Amino acid sequence: MLASLRGRFVEIKTIEQQALLSLHRARNLMVRQRTQLINALRSMLAEFGVYVAKGLARAIGFSQGVLAGGKLELPEIAQDVVHNCSIPDDHIDPRRSAFFMARSVLGDIRQDVQC
Repeated sequence: MLASLRGRFVEIKTIEQQALLSLHRARNLMVRQRTQLINALRSMLAEFGVYVAKGLARAIGFSQGVLAGGKLELPEIAQDVVHNCSIPDDHIDPRRSAFFMARSVLGDIRQDVQC
């Protein structure tokens, strides 16, 4: 039992380290949500015989076309669903989101801090 108490101790994280880790968690969440949205959109469209090629760039291109007023040969309800699932590329592409702008602000911290 004493051997199990001899664990390796970890230093307490600083506020800057915690802030950086929260940024990583938020980015991870955004990437997962983006992937879920793209996959849901692709599967809904596939049911109607409309295929969007795999890849982030193609999904963004498709979404831009839908938001620009591109019409698909789908029932009106399906058109509305596709339009509502097609979000602007600054939301679907996390590289352009506010989290990544904040990341550049924290860039100096990242170089100085080990997480």
